[in-house]
Amino acid sequence: MRRQMWCTRAAVAGALVLMAATIASASQAQAKEPAGSSRALSGPSWTKPVKVDFGKPAGLAGVSCASASFCVAVDGLGHAFVYNGSSWSKSELVDPAAVAENDVSTVSCASKSLCAVGDLKDNVVIYNGATWSKPKVADPTAGTAFFAVSCPTATFCMAVDGATTADAIEYNGTTWSKPTVVGAATDIGELTDVSCPSVSFCLAVGGDDQSVAWNGKVWKAQYVDARSNAIEHEAIISVVACASPKFCVGAGNLDNVRYLATYDGTSWSRQVDADPRTNGFASASCAAGPYCMVLDLEGSVITYRKGSWSQPERIEPPDNYWFPTAISCPTSSFCMAVDGEGFATHTGR
Repeated sequence: MRRQMWCTRAAVAGALVLMAATIASASQAQAKEPAGSSRALSGPSWTKPVKVDFGKPAGLAGVSCASASFCVAVDGLGHAFVYNGSSWSKSELVDPAAVAENDVSTVSCASKSLCAVGDLKDNVVIYNGATWSKPKVADPTAGTAFFAVSCPTATFCMAVDGATTADAIEYNGTTWSKPTVVGAATDIGELTDVSCPSVSFCLAVGGDDQSVAWNGKVWKAQYVDARSNAIEHEAIISVVACASPKFCVGAGNLDNVRYLATYDGTSWSRQVDADPRTNGFASASCAAGPYCMVLDLEGSVITYRKGSWSQPERIEPPDNYWFPTAISCPTSSFCMAVDGEGFATHTGR
């Protein structure tokens, strides 16, 4: 099976931190409107980026916001940073098991009283609103694997991974379940991103031409439309985000062309071409509306609202380096984005 390792959040974060000095300044040019889409209204304004991670090396791997006044960002070395609506806290080591620079890969916050942080060794750390738990291995069978987690409520999270099999693990607010081998019912060998808008629906992707949907009981494969049966197409989904069980967005690669697509709870739409100059996608996030943002590797966001995709919008000044890793939008009026240089910027308040 093809391993699209560069598409995962952890791989993106590591590559951007280690290779930042080699990024060409040409990638900072303003992107053009995706072909085949209706141009939406201009996007929201973004704040001046602020330095959050002062570690050496500095670099934020993920961010999750439960509201405009509560976000948690993590770096690859297991440190967490909390945003209170106006400023960021100092770093706190929450995952001592993260011994390498790019070990921590994901964070998801349902509320101020529940956040889950995961690393590439399948360790999970839980925040209860006051303290962080000790790292616990969620999937003992996985070893070193990709890892992503999504927590829609304080009593439910879904984690996914993949080393030899594509596994899903549920959290009930107290304990983690035994791994469910999702790949047993599909030909997916790994899961690299997941989004759960409710306790009875999750959509996960694995860097291949299909996603898997969970209905609260079982997982079922959902293939991405390959546009034509005339030749063999390879539609690779790298990031996914859901506003509800009836609406999700995905972004990825089709025959080396970057694309955007939507999911209606049953099937994927035909792809819309993204800016051909983008090297891929770092992250996606959705709020009610539906309102979604897809963050690409060039430091631009593409917004979905009112039934259409916007043109790409760069979210840092063109004279700033921007190596994006993650975005989180708890509402349509507030989104937070972080980068591999340790900076954060947001819309709204």
